[in-house]
Amino acid sequence: MMHNTLYRFQRRQKTALFWLAILFLVLSFAWWIVEILDWSFPLEPLVVFVGGLTTLTAIYWPFQASNVNNRLCGRTTFGYKANNGQFLIGKDEAELTLKFSNASGEAIHLYSDPANVSRIALATGAGQISDIKDVTVFDFSNRVVTPKENQIVCLQNVLGNFACIHIHDVKGESHGDSVSEVIFSYVILPDGSTDFS
Repeated sequence: MMHNTLYRFQRRQKTALFWLAILFLVLSFAWWIVEILDWSFPLEPLVVFVGGLTTLTAIYWPFQASNVNNRLCGRTTFGYKANNGQFLIGKDEAELTLKFSNASGEAIHLYSDPANVSRIALATGAGQISDIKDVTVFDFSNRVVTPKENQIVCLQNVLGNFACIHIHDVKGESHGDSVSEVIFSYVILPDGSTDFS
């Protein structure tokens, strides 16, 4: 999806660039009027300065999301035949219960059934969790999703906080493996934000 591949500016950066661009356009229009009327007021240096400042702001403003240090991350192996297929990640307001059941030797079902989960979606088109710029663009209308290995699932808890689960490996005894387990990593945003980049 386009939302997953295009860079999204931070809110303050977007606001600053918007006003710098407006100023640039206004000054450019004023410069054009000055040229038409053949006035001797030197607007060219000011217009060039604002245009350069806008470009530098877009290039060098920090790209890292402001919530990176607050994220809860982990990687684990879970034998999904235990605990009714449920595994708890996060804590406090960022807590979510993952509910798994086997689909095949390369895919697993994940559900929105646990009481602390409000909705679930498959992150179509995302190769890594960090590819997800806006988690809300995905289809959260289903009760169950079935990611294959190397796919990502997004969940929202009942307090509005999002998590992304990257499925690395799925094994199932009913499909010829010696164990029934899933290996996954996760990132939780504990502040209600939606950008995992």
